[in-house]
Order: sequence, then structure tokens, then C-alpha cells
Amino acid sequence: MELTNMNKMIFITIMMLLLVSCMDLDEYPIGKVAPESYFQSEKDVEGVVQGLYANLAQSRSLFACDLYTDLLSDEYDVSADNFRPYRFLLNQYEHGPADFLQEDSDGGYWVASYAQINHANIIILNVSEMISLVEERRLAYVAEARFVRALIYFHMIRRHGDIPFYIEPLADPRDAKVVTRTSAEEIYQYIIGDLKICLGDLPDQNAFTTSQGVSMRTRPTRGSALALLARIHLTLATYNEIYADAYDYRTIDQGLINSLADGFSSHWAAAAYYALEVINNRSSFGYELEDDFQNLFNGEKGDSKEFIFSVDFSGNVQGGGVAGQTYDGWRNNNDNVAAYRKPVEVGGWGAMGGTMHLFELFHWGDYRRDVSFDITLNLWEEAPVYNEMTGKAEGTILDSYHYSQIEAYPYPYSAKWTRFLGEVGEWPTGHLSSYNIPDMRYAEVLLIAAEALNEMGQTAEAIAYLNKLRARARKRSMNPDDDSNYPVDLSVSMNQKEAYEAIWNEWSMELCFEWERWFNLIRRDSLVAVISRHVPFVTQKPVTNIQPYHRFLPIPQFEFAVTEGLVQNKGY
Repeated sequence: MELTNMNKMIFITIMMLLLVSCMDLDEYPIGKVAPESYFQSEKDVEGVVQGLYANLAQSRSLFACDLYTDLLSDEYDVSADNFRPYRFLLNQYEHGPADFLQEDSDGGYWVASYAQINHANIIILNVSEMISLVEERRLAYVAEARFVRALIYFHMIRRHGDIPFYIEPLADPRDAKVVTRTSAEEIYQYIIGDLKICLGDLPDQNAFTTSQGVSMRTRPTRGSALALLARIHLTLATYNEIYADAYDYRTIDQGLINSLADGFSSHWAAAAYYALEVINNRSSFGYELEDDFQNLFNGEKGDSKEFIFSVDFSGNVQGGGVAGQTYDGWRNNNDNVAAYRKPVEVGGWGAMGGTMHLFELFHWGDYRRDVSFDITLNLWEEAPVYNEMTGKAEGTILDSYHYSQIEAYPYPYSAKWTRFLGEVGEWPTGHLSSYNIPDMRYAEVLLIAAEALNEMGQTAEAIAYLNKLRARARKRSMNPDDDSNYPVDLSVSMNQKEAYEAIWNEWSMELCFEWERWFNLIRRDSLVAVISRHVPFVTQKPVTNIQPYHRFLPIPQFEFAVTEGLVQNKGY
């Protein structure tokens, strides 16, 4: 299927980046290749496949460009130190097509995503025809590319709805003049089919292990495909009601969405099934909750046993090209780690910080709060916390009503991706941190299972999965003597509505600053209600501009300047 004229850039990019590896594979030089002549041996295939994963770590990749959805949620606010106007627009829901991605001269994640999809299509087409490969390896390589393609399409659909869709390499993107958008329902149908193929062709675990003795999570496995299927069906469970009026140029195909439950009584049942397949076979896949919550966000640790699929951002890589700017890895010329989300007072850029709404959701004894937020700058005075049973003071809590006079942003900054960066690039050419960024982790599968089971009336079982996460949140593994009694286990006898609220809050506490909040608000039809109550710090005004059409981001304006046939999303 033809795409857009902007793929002039994609074509050049994919040819230049095809062989760049996320590992130190110097034998695969950067340069133009002819795919039909390059795929001659398994060594060739391995280089191209690893190049696919390297491209996921580009600075404009979906897995690095998270500011858009972050600022559209109620987890982050921009600060007075923010220096990019579009961030204020996003935070206030005043953004439009002309604002979106315009500051990214290379087209941002939109262009990068289609380059990665084209890369996957090149692998699928060429490796499928390599009869010289052992069948098991050939099928596995193709399945890896299918998984990555499905993952990118899933993220793009959630952001933009209907999008251009293609499953074959672009023969000559420069000839593309007319572009159409394929319905999200049809794309969901296709990627679900791809992922089912992956279930038969991917291994349970990768043969490669990390220095921590964990099987590599930067390449997909059967467990990755199961988890992504669970995630997709969770999204589709409310699709027909959420998106009934999403488009002004078509009506959604509710029958197709219903059929994608694929024999299950509902998408809730399908989500529960795939999540439980991961949970019940976790030993085969090597999945387990990380003992220390902090280790999930430590650039020196690499992949965790909790990660299901991750993107590997390497540390001290010099120069640009495919070098990725992951979360907050830049160094400034004072050799301090500069970060979007790190306060100016300690060398960061201070562009955005966490919200008090989110901070106050946690119990003071919840270890996840300490890991997720930077509360070390003494921005607030400390106030006593009293035990409700004894009436005696038991420690202190940061009091939001007595913060010191920090004009730019007096609230706690996020710390998941700023505390332990690992090796980082040096000023001015390197710009990387060493995080392996998890796109999915085992904790999310537990949350999917809990939510789906509760919707099916199996509330006690749902609460049991939440309590596994809460038990981990009581551990302070860096100093076990400081283990907390909080958060307490939830009662398995609570009713379905109470469980829904508990699950909703647990999503926020467990996965805050991990890019799911905006999508969760949308799929539970809470976006307008929640955001309209939110008061961003800089403006101190409620977000009155929020409308139902904001469930989608606009199609980037530059697309309309070079192609014909596109229709903009409703409201933009």
C-alpha cells in the first residue's frame, strides 16, 4: 500500500540505518544496502534484525518521544522553566495540527515509526524467502519483525486512530502522491493475526542473556506476544462505546471489533485469557516481579526479570545518527546530567514535573512513591505523620502546603528515569543514558488480569493480583530494615465497584511516568472528566478546552503539504 511523500525521508533513513545494531557490531557498517542482494546468510539477517531494534532507540522514536502523551495526562505539568511553547499547548489542550511535531525537523516519531515499519517489512519479505535458513530460525526472525511492526502500529493507532497502513516494503516512496487512512479496526484485525503467528514461531525465552543473568528482553518472545495481545484486547473491550463518534468521515465497524474477540465471550475475557497465559507460564518465560522496585529504573542494571519487552538505549555513544535520546540522558557543559524532568537546581532542564494529584495518591509508606518521585531537594518542610491507631507521631511526610519558595515548579519531580542513569554521553556529542526502557513489564500483565477479571465478576481473584503488587511496594530492598507496613493488602471481599476504584488507582501508582495514563483515561472514558478538573501549575486555570475529540492526536500538518487524500482527525 502506498504511503506518503514524506517517505522520501523514510526511504533514505531506512537504507542508511538498516544495519546499525544496538550491540557493538562493527562488522555491520552504516551504509546503503540492496535488500534483495544482502540477505544471503544468517549473519546478514542477524545484523539487519538487530538494526531494527537499534532503530527503536532513535531520539525521535515512539519509545523516546513520550512528552506528547505525558503532558496530555494528569501525571505531568510543564514548569515555568519550560522553553518549548508546544508543551504549554499540550498541557492546556490547545494544540493543533500546526503545532504537532513541527519543532522536530525530521518529522518526529511519525516519520521514525514508518521507517521502523518499513524496516520490519523488508525483513519479513526477504527472510521469508530464504530457504537456506533452518526453518525454525527463519520463522523466528520473521516473527520478530511481525511483533515489532504490530507493536508500532498499536501505539500509532492509540495516538492517531486511522492511519496509513502498509505491510510491504516501499518500492519507491518518492512516487507516493495519494495517501489514504486505513481504519483502526482493520489494522487491529491484521496485527492480532500477526501476533497469533508469533505465538507459534517465537521462543519462550531468548538464548542471549544479560550480565544480570536474565534472558534478553530487547527481543520479543512468545510471552511478549501474549502480553501484547492482552493489552490489545483490554483496549478493544471498550472500543465500540469510546470511539462510536470518533470520526466525522466514517462510522466505526462495531461488528468487526466484536468479531475480534475471536471466540471469547468478550474482549474482557480475551484480555484475561492472554494475561493468565503469561501469569500461569511465567516460569517458562522467565518472568517475575523484581524484588526491588528501584532496580526497574536503574540504567546500570539493564534488563530485569520483570521486563517483557524493552528498548535498549546505550550509554556513551558519540554523535547523532541513530543515537537515541532516551529519558533524560543529556549532559550539559557543566557536566551535570540535564533532564527534562530534573530540577534546574541540580543541573536539569526542569521542563516538567509530577503533579500533586499523583503524589498524594500514594500512602507515605509506599516504596513506589519514593522511587517514582524526587523528594530529596527539600522543597517542602516536613510535617509529622500520626498513627491513627495510637495517635503518636511515626515519622514525617513532605507537606505540600509548606513548600519553600521555588518559583519555577514547587512540586515533586519524577525520578524513575533521572535517578540512576547509568553511563551517559559526554558533552557535546554524546546524548544518551543507559536505560533499557520497558514497553511492557510483568506488573502490567497483573493489572490487565485484575481489571479484566473484575469486569467479568471475578473480583476476589482480581484483588489477589493487586495484592502481589502492593506486597512488593512494602519492600525496601535496599534496606530491608526499613520495610513498611503500607500499602496494606486490599480485602478480597470488596465489591466490584470498590475493586474498580482500587484497580484504577493501582494502575497510576504502579505505572506512573510509564506512558499509559493518557491511554487509560481514554479507554475508560474518563479523559474529559479527569482533565477538566486538572489545574496545571503554570496557568493555575482549569483545562476548559478538553473535548471528546482529544482522544486522538492530530495527523501532522506536514503530511497535508506533500500528499493528497488525507483527512484530518475530527476537531482539528
